[in-house]
Amino acid sequence: MTKRNKVKLLTAGELLAMAQKAETDKGLRDAMKTWRESVQREAGILLANRDPSARQYLEENKNQFTNTELDSYLKTADAIVYGGPKGDARVMDQYAIDVYNVSTVPGDGKPSAQSVRDRLVASRRSELVNNERFTTWITHLDGEIGRQRTDAKGLRDKAETELKQQQERRFTLTMQNVDRVFVTTTKLEQLLGTFDPVVAQAAALFREEIQRQSIYTGRGNREADDVYRERLPYWLGHVESNANARLGILREQLKGRTPSQLKALETTMPKEQWLELLRASDESRAIEAELANLKARATLQGTPGSTPAPAAKPQTSGSNPRAGYGK
Repeated sequence: MTKRNKVKLLTAGELLAMAQKAETDKGLRDAMKTWRESVQREAGILLANRDPSARQYLEENKNQFTNTELDSYLKTADAIVYGGPKGDARVMDQYAIDVYNVSTVPGDGKPSAQSVRDRLVASRRSELVNNERFTTWITHLDGEIGRQRTDAKGLRDKAETELKQQQERRFTLTMQNVDRVFVTTTKLEQLLGTFDPVVAQAAALFREEIQRQSIYTGRGNREADDVYRERLPYWLGHVESNANARLGILREQLKGRTPSQLKALETTMPKEQWLELLRASDESRAIEAELANLKARATLQGTPGSTPAPAAKPQTSGSNPRAGYGK
């Protein structure tokens, strides 16, 4: 065997030894962990059973605990051996009443469960209450506090749900009112290019304004119907001002001629000129009627959520059987 081969064999042997040592160390650590956990479990059982031998067991196995763990276990063991604070009989007699007579309804004049609990903890620190009664009373108070919190949360959740439903209903009815008020009903083709777009635009902008300010949508902090009542006059005025501007043009075109006067002119002027005037007359009267109906519907709507105004039935322009042509 060459010197080089001997080196290789030694190296392999060393590696094997190191691996075996690592495995042995891991096994030892696992065994020590298992032993420490079993010791702590046994100590917990002795303390739970209030066994007086618990302190001796802890002293014998103190290396299996951290300093913090050992202090906590020893304190409990000492309370078992020495009985803990005996407490003040008069103080405990009062707690025997207070703990079970806490407030369950706001304004009933009784102390809250939390305030009694705070006093009880302070009394325990001053050793005015013994261990057994403290444990019983603190458990009862914690249960009562938890129950009251659960009940209060349930009431809050219910109130929030009902409020959200009311806001949703008011928002929906408000939007329906906008749609009922801002609509045209006359079947006249000219309105499609003049009055109809004004009404449709006012409705769209009004709805957007309500959505932007409504608490229901999460974008504002106001009720939808409050915004509706406040801003309805503005949007009615928006439609009316545009309608009046168009009416001014039509009246200038008609120069005060009434439908009956136009009828008399049918045979005395060029047909196209006469038809143009007739279209202007029909459109003028249709816009005036639509504007009056829009105002009437707005008045009848009242507060969103009240009985809505009857929907108007579509009407034809009336005087001209040939109505329906474009400009």
